[in-house]
Amino acid sequence: MDAPGIAKAPDGSPMADPGVNSGVPVIRLNGRLAYDTLRGFGPKGVMLRPEFHMVSGRMFRAGTRELIVGVLAKTQFRNMNVGDKVILPDGEWPIVGSYTTGDLLDGQLIGDTETVMKAIRKPAYNSVLVRLASPSSFADFKRALTTNPALAVDPYLQSEWYKKLSEGFSTFFKVIAYGIG
Repeated sequence: MDAPGIAKAPDGSPMADPGVNSGVPVIRLNGRLAYDTLRGFGPKGVMLRPEFHMVSGRMFRAGTRELIVGVLAKTQFRNMNVGDKVILPDGEWPIVGSYTTGDLLDGQLIGDTETVMKAIRKPAYNSVLVRLASPSSFADFKRALTTNPALAVDPYLQSEWYKKLSEGFSTFFKVIAYGIG
């Protein structure tokens, strides 16, 4: 989080938010078991996402076992409304709000990073979201991370990350379309 090229918050701290992402079992509307992404946000999680907006309820409180749910997840899974509860390894977590971002996050559950990590028994962060000082900062940022022997990371621009995630789906649909065609 102290790599070159990261923008600074008004207090001078890096615009970076360590997080954790994990799968959590949920029930689809048709009754089948599925997995949804449970994501942890730290103190700067919302600040780094200007597209993030609460649409009902309230934001989770840091240090508490509370979740917020994306508007898309509410349409895909059972019991995803404000007041419902999600079962995690350490018990029930109430849903206290819902949000929208207009992207991939709309289908996910979000809670406080540190509390989520304890609940799912993860000892370390598995993602860090940063805001760069400028688009041209990425090359220096990436070089600093990938040449540091203490780190094993793959830095991506958010647009590259979303493209990487969608490649598997794209290939699957191309195969299906080809087969049908």
